[in-house]
Amino acid sequence: MEHYAHLALAYGLACWLPPFSKMNGRRRFLWALLANLCDLIDYYILAPMISPSGLVPALLPNTWPWRHRSFTHTIWFALALALLVRAFLPRWRDSLSFLALTLASHYVPDMLTAPVPLFMPFCPPLGPFPPAKHIAGHTALFVGAVLTVLKLRVRRDEES
Repeated sequence: MEHYAHLALAYGLACWLPPFSKMNGRRRFLWALLANLCDLIDYYILAPMISPSGLVPALLPNTWPWRHRSFTHTIWFALALALLVRAFLPRWRDSLSFLALTLASHYVPDMLTAPVPLFMPFCPPLGPFPPAKHIAGHTALFVGAVLTVLKLRVRRDEES
């Protein structure tokens, strides 16, 4: 699924999920971006090392755990990221909110489109589940936009 769909869904969920709902828009955007770190690592760090263009030989094999939707898409990576985030959030409950944001905005939509090795190496990859790939991406983008607009509307109503 496209990066912008994950990011839009994460931002929309962060509008409602404490402690992110109390943050300004820029900080909320950064947390939504961090919730999608698994794809950022896959596409911008691992992918160039697996299939370099030109004369440089591949630095990593194109197998699990290095390719897209492998280790970075496991529950272990999400938990490690939530523990790392704990250093920047004041309470454990906030770290759990970040874990929920990561799982709901990235892992669940990915399971709709292709197998995700959520519990690797203990069980095989989960998914794909219906609907079709393009529908899941558009749905995530739409839900994220709707959640954002609804939160802006509620905030405006509270201020007046």
